[in-house]
Amino acid sequence: MTSITIEIIDHVVFLFLVALGPWNGRRRFQILTRAVNAGDPNARKRLFRTILIEKWALTGVVAAAWIALSRSAESIGLIADFTPLPLAGFALAALAIGALLMYARSVTRSEQMRAKTREALTPIRAMMPNTATEKRWFDAVSVTAGISEELIFRGFLFAYLAALIPGIPAAVIVILAGLVFGLGHAYQGLAGIVKTGMIGVLFGALCWMTGSVLAPMLLHAAVDLTSGWVSWQVLDEAGLDDMAAPAAA
Repeated sequence: MTSITIEIIDHVVFLFLVALGPWNGRRRFQILTRAVNAGDPNARKRLFRTILIEKWALTGVVAAAWIALSRSAESIGLIADFTPLPLAGFALAALAIGALLMYARSVTRSEQMRAKTREALTPIRAMMPNTATEKRWFDAVSVTAGISEELIFRGFLFAYLAALIPGIPAAVIVILAGLVFGLGHAYQGLAGIVKTGMIGVLFGALCWMTGSVLAPMLLHAAVDLTSGWVSWQVLDEAGLDDMAAPAAA
Protein backbone atom coordinates (compact mmCIF):
# COMPACT_ATOMS: atom_id res chain seq x y z
CA MET A 1 0.00 0.00 0.00
CA THR A 2 1.26 3.48 -0.84
CA SER A 3 1.58 6.15 1.86
CA ILE A 4 -0.80 9.03 2.53
CA THR A 5 -0.54 12.46 4.11
CA ILE A 6 -2.80 12.68 7.14
CA GLU A 7 -5.57 15.29 7.10
CA ILE A 8 -8.10 16.33 9.77
CA ILE A 9 -10.77 14.01 8.36
CA ASP A 10 -8.46 11.06 9.03
CA HIS A 11 -8.16 11.99 12.71
CA VAL A 12 -11.93 12.39 12.92
CA VAL A 13 -12.55 8.93 11.47
CA PHE A 14 -9.94 7.40 13.79
CA LEU A 15 -11.48 9.03 16.88
CA PHE A 16 -14.88 7.74 15.82
CA LEU A 17 -13.50 4.21 15.56
CA VAL A 18 -11.85 4.20 18.99
CA ALA A 19 -14.41 6.23 20.97
CA LEU A 20 -17.84 6.99 19.52
CA GLY A 21 -18.15 3.76 17.56
CA PRO A 22 -17.72 1.39 20.55
CA TRP A 23 -20.01 3.54 22.73
CA ASN A 24 -22.70 3.64 20.06
CA GLY A 25 -22.48 -0.12 19.49
CA ARG A 26 -22.93 -0.87 23.19
CA ARG A 27 -25.83 1.60 23.51
CA ARG A 28 -27.48 0.13 20.42
CA PHE A 29 -27.13 -3.42 21.75
CA GLN A 30 -28.66 -2.47 25.09
CA ILE A 31 -31.65 -0.90 23.32
CA LEU A 32 -32.03 -4.02 21.20
CA THR A 33 -31.87 -6.33 24.22
CA ARG A 34 -34.61 -4.41 26.02
CA ALA A 35 -36.79 -4.50 22.91
CA VAL A 36 -36.28 -8.24 22.43
CA ASN A 37 -37.00 -8.88 26.11
CA ALA A 38 -40.20 -6.88 25.71
CA GLY A 39 -41.26 -9.17 22.86
CA ASP A 40 -40.83 -6.70 19.99
CA PRO A 41 -40.84 -8.88 16.83
CA ASN A 42 -39.26 -6.18 14.68
CA ALA A 43 -36.38 -5.25 17.00
CA ARG A 44 -33.70 -7.16 15.11
CA LYS A 45 -34.83 -5.97 11.70
CA ARG A 46 -34.67 -2.35 12.91
CA LEU A 47 -31.16 -2.97 14.23
CA PHE A 48 -30.02 -4.51 10.96
CA ARG A 49 -31.39 -1.58 8.95
CA THR A 50 -29.62 0.87 11.28
CA ILE A 51 -26.33 -1.00 10.98
CA LEU A 52 -26.58 -0.99 7.18
CA ILE A 53 -27.14 2.76 7.11
CA GLU A 54 -24.33 3.51 9.58
CA LYS A 55 -21.73 1.28 7.93
CA TRP A 56 -22.39 2.55 4.41
CA ALA A 57 -22.42 6.14 5.69
CA LEU A 58 -18.98 5.74 7.31
CA THR A 59 -17.68 3.96 4.22
CA GLY A 60 -19.01 6.82 2.11
CA VAL A 61 -17.17 9.38 4.26
CA VAL A 62 -13.88 7.51 3.89
CA ALA A 63 -14.38 6.98 0.16
CA ALA A 64 -15.29 10.65 -0.37
CA ALA A 65 -12.18 11.74 1.54
CA TRP A 66 -9.98 9.45 -0.57
CA ILE A 67 -11.43 10.82 -3.79
CA ALA A 68 -11.37 14.46 -2.66
CA LEU A 69 -7.74 14.16 -1.55
CA SER A 70 -6.76 12.38 -4.79
CA ARG A 71 -5.46 9.35 -2.95
CA SER A 72 -4.83 6.15 -4.86
CA ALA A 73 -6.93 3.01 -4.61
CA GLU A 74 -3.72 1.18 -3.73
CA SER A 75 -3.24 3.29 -0.60
CA ILE A 76 -6.45 1.88 0.89
CA GLY A 77 -5.81 -1.65 -0.30
CA LEU A 78 -8.12 -1.91 -3.29
CA ILE A 79 -5.46 -3.03 -5.77
CA ALA A 80 -4.56 -6.72 -5.68
CA ASP A 81 -1.07 -8.01 -6.36
CA PHE A 82 -0.95 -11.57 -7.68
CA THR A 83 2.66 -12.42 -6.92
CA PRO A 84 3.40 -15.63 -4.92
CA LEU A 85 2.85 -14.29 -1.38
CA PRO A 86 -0.49 -12.58 -2.15
CA LEU A 87 -1.63 -15.67 -4.04
CA ALA A 88 -0.79 -17.76 -0.97
CA GLY A 89 -2.93 -15.39 1.09
CA PHE A 90 -5.87 -15.79 -1.26
CA ALA A 91 -5.40 -19.58 -1.10
CA LEU A 92 -5.49 -19.45 2.72
CA ALA A 93 -8.69 -17.40 2.57
CA ALA A 94 -10.24 -19.99 0.24
CA LEU A 95 -9.23 -22.81 2.60
CA ALA A 96 -10.69 -20.93 5.57
CA ILE A 97 -13.97 -20.43 3.73
CA GLY A 98 -14.05 -24.15 2.96
CA ALA A 99 -13.49 -24.91 6.64
CA LEU A 100 -16.38 -22.58 7.55
CA LEU A 101 -18.70 -24.47 5.19
CA MET A 102 -17.65 -27.77 6.74
CA TYR A 103 -18.28 -26.38 10.22
CA ALA A 104 -21.73 -25.13 9.25
CA ARG A 105 -22.60 -28.54 7.84
CA SER A 106 -21.37 -30.32 10.99
CA VAL A 107 -23.59 -28.15 13.20
CA THR A 108 -26.75 -29.16 11.35
CA ARG A 109 -25.86 -32.85 11.63
CA SER A 110 -25.23 -33.04 15.36
CA GLU A 111 -27.61 -32.22 18.20
CA GLN A 112 -24.60 -31.91 20.50
CA MET A 113 -23.04 -29.33 18.19
CA ARG A 114 -26.33 -27.43 17.98
CA ALA A 115 -26.56 -27.34 21.78
CA LYS A 116 -22.96 -26.10 22.09
CA THR A 117 -23.58 -23.47 19.45
CA ARG A 118 -26.72 -22.21 21.20
CA GLU A 119 -24.72 -21.90 24.42
CA ALA A 120 -21.88 -20.07 22.65
CA LEU A 121 -24.37 -17.61 21.17
CA THR A 122 -25.78 -16.62 24.57
CA PRO A 123 -23.86 -13.31 24.98
CA ILE A 124 -24.98 -12.04 21.56
CA ARG A 125 -28.18 -14.01 21.02
CA ALA A 126 -30.30 -10.87 21.06
CA MET A 127 -28.81 -9.74 17.76
CA MET A 128 -28.61 -13.07 15.94
CA PRO A 129 -31.27 -14.02 13.37
CA ASN A 130 -34.00 -16.37 14.58
CA THR A 131 -36.24 -16.36 11.52
CA ALA A 132 -35.81 -16.54 7.74
CA THR A 133 -36.71 -12.86 7.36
CA GLU A 134 -34.20 -11.81 9.99
CA LYS A 135 -31.58 -13.99 8.31
CA ARG A 136 -32.05 -12.16 5.00
CA TRP A 137 -31.43 -8.86 6.76
CA PHE A 138 -28.47 -10.37 8.59
CA ASP A 139 -27.04 -11.58 5.26
CA ALA A 140 -27.13 -8.01 3.96
CA VAL A 141 -25.35 -6.83 7.11
CA SER A 142 -22.77 -9.62 6.71
CA VAL A 143 -21.85 -8.67 3.16
CA THR A 144 -21.80 -5.00 4.13
CA ALA A 145 -19.53 -5.71 7.10
CA GLY A 146 -17.16 -7.68 4.91
CA ILE A 147 -16.79 -4.74 2.55
CA SER A 148 -17.11 -1.79 4.91
CA GLU A 149 -15.20 -3.02 7.96
CA GLU A 150 -12.26 -4.33 5.95
CA LEU A 151 -12.04 -1.10 3.98
CA ILE A 152 -12.05 0.87 7.24
CA PHE A 153 -10.36 -1.32 9.87
CA ARG A 154 -7.71 -2.65 7.51
CA GLY A 155 -7.49 -0.34 4.48
CA PHE A 156 -7.99 3.01 6.23
CA LEU A 157 -6.39 2.09 9.57
CA PHE A 158 -3.30 0.56 7.99
CA ALA A 159 -2.74 3.71 5.91
CA TYR A 160 -3.51 6.01 8.86
CA LEU A 161 -1.22 4.26 11.36
CA ALA A 162 1.62 4.00 8.84
CA ALA A 163 1.39 7.75 8.19
CA LEU A 164 0.86 8.65 11.85
CA ILE A 165 3.90 6.69 13.08
CA PRO A 166 6.56 6.65 10.32
CA GLY A 167 8.62 3.47 10.35
CA ILE A 168 6.12 1.51 12.45
CA PRO A 169 6.55 -2.25 11.81
CA ALA A 170 3.81 -3.93 9.81
CA ALA A 171 3.23 -6.43 12.64
CA VAL A 172 2.47 -3.59 15.06
CA ILE A 173 0.01 -2.05 12.61
CA VAL A 174 -1.74 -5.41 12.28
CA ILE A 175 -2.02 -5.75 16.07
CA LEU A 176 -3.15 -2.15 16.67
CA ALA A 177 -5.78 -2.38 13.92
CA GLY A 178 -6.96 -5.66 15.44
CA LEU A 179 -7.27 -3.97 18.84
CA VAL A 180 -9.38 -1.15 17.39
CA PHE A 181 -11.52 -3.74 15.61
CA GLY A 182 -12.03 -5.54 18.92
CA LEU A 183 -13.05 -2.29 20.63
CA GLY A 184 -15.68 -1.86 17.94
CA HIS A 185 -17.33 -4.98 19.39
CA ALA A 186 -17.28 -3.75 23.00
CA TYR A 187 -20.99 -4.52 23.32
CA GLN A 188 -19.98 -8.20 23.53
CA GLY A 189 -18.06 -7.60 26.73
CA LEU A 190 -14.36 -8.19 27.45
CA ALA A 191 -14.39 -11.73 26.07
CA GLY A 192 -15.98 -10.45 22.86
CA ILE A 193 -13.37 -7.70 22.52
CA VAL A 194 -10.55 -10.24 22.89
CA LYS A 195 -12.14 -12.72 20.49
CA THR A 196 -12.97 -10.22 17.77
CA GLY A 197 -9.63 -8.50 18.31
CA MET A 198 -7.86 -11.78 17.56
CA ILE A 199 -10.02 -12.27 14.49
CA GLY A 200 -9.12 -8.73 13.45
CA VAL A 201 -5.43 -9.58 13.77
CA LEU A 202 -5.95 -12.60 11.51
CA PHE A 203 -7.77 -10.46 8.94
CA GLY A 204 -4.95 -7.94 9.21
CA ALA A 205 -2.30 -10.60 8.65
CA LEU A 206 -4.20 -11.73 5.57
CA CYS A 207 -4.32 -8.12 4.37
CA TRP A 208 -0.56 -7.83 4.89
CA MET A 209 0.08 -11.10 3.01
CA THR A 210 -2.04 -10.14 0.02
CA GLY A 211 -1.26 -6.42 0.04
CA SER A 212 -4.97 -5.60 -0.27
CA VAL A 213 -8.28 -5.76 1.58
CA LEU A 214 -9.91 -7.96 -1.08
CA ALA A 215 -9.12 -11.37 0.45
CA PRO A 216 -10.05 -10.21 3.99
CA MET A 217 -13.31 -8.83 2.57
CA LEU A 218 -14.24 -12.23 1.16
CA LEU A 219 -13.28 -14.10 4.33
CA HIS A 220 -14.95 -11.57 6.63
CA ALA A 221 -18.22 -11.75 4.71
CA ALA A 222 -18.02 -15.56 4.71
CA VAL A 223 -17.47 -15.65 8.48
CA ASP A 224 -20.48 -13.42 9.14
CA LEU A 225 -22.72 -15.18 6.62
CA THR A 226 -21.86 -18.54 8.16
CA SER A 227 -22.48 -17.19 11.65
CA GLY A 228 -25.90 -15.91 10.60
CA TRP A 229 -26.85 -19.15 8.87
CA VAL A 230 -25.77 -21.32 11.80
CA SER A 231 -27.57 -19.05 14.28
CA TRP A 232 -30.75 -19.20 12.24
CA GLN A 233 -30.52 -22.98 12.10
CA VAL A 234 -29.98 -23.56 15.81
CA LEU A 235 -32.17 -20.78 17.21
CA ASP A 236 -35.14 -21.22 14.91
CA GLU A 237 -34.92 -25.00 15.29
CA ALA A 238 -34.87 -24.62 19.07
CA GLY A 239 -38.06 -22.56 18.97
CA LEU A 240 -36.38 -19.61 20.61
CA ASP A 241 -37.96 -16.88 18.46
CA ASP A 242 -40.13 -15.59 21.29
CA MET A 243 -37.75 -16.24 24.16
CA ALA A 244 -36.23 -13.29 25.97
CA ALA A 245 -32.62 -12.58 25.14
CA PRO A 246 -30.07 -12.14 27.93
CA ALA A 247 -29.10 -8.70 29.08
CA ALA A 248 -26.06 -7.13 27.46
CA ALA A 249 -22.80 -7.96 29.15
